[in-house]
Amino acid sequence: MAEIYFVSDTHFCHGNLIHFEGGRPEFSCADEMNETMISRWNSVIREQDKVYHLGDVTFRYDGKFKEIMSRLKGHKRLIVGNHDHIKNPALQIHFEKIDLWTGGKFKHLGFIGSHVPIHPGHFGKWPLNVHGHTHRRFVMETLGELDNYGEIPDPRYMNICVEQTDYTPIHVDVIIERVKEL
Repeated sequence: MAEIYFVSDTHFCHGNLIHFEGGRPEFSCADEMNETMISRWNSVIREQDKVYHLGDVTFRYDGKFKEIMSRLKGHKRLIVGNHDHIKNPALQIHFEKIDLWTGGKFKHLGFIGSHVPIHPGHFGKWPLNVHGHTHRRFVMETLGELDNYGEIPDPRYMNICVEQTDYTPIHVDVIIERVKEL
């Protein structure tokens, strides 16, 4: 039976991200970062599983990106991030479906997925917004200041940027447990 996983903000091939404030200092270069994320992805994802990527997949769309994507297991779906070039054929080839947000897709499980955190006024009946974009440290003027770990100090948000998930996709059951806590 296919399982469902979520991941966000892989930024494959983005070597400069390693050095940004709160970046990814555990890596010495983009190749090391890429290989770690590929290995951790494939350690939990099987070929039949669905993976929802909540945006900001890569900064390159050349042969290196195509090689990385072909190595990643699972049926990949993309929720567009602010750095994704949705008209690029490489995204069209490697993602079975591309959307702006998950909308009602997981309504029955009690959450919505988006790249950027959605203002709580737009949640509707969903108690949880699973999101990316915030990495480790950012300030979101519309939502308030984040803590030092990239979390919005509000239990209705769940940041799944790879820096928050040990560079590994998370199973939908982890999200469902958070919904139950609410």
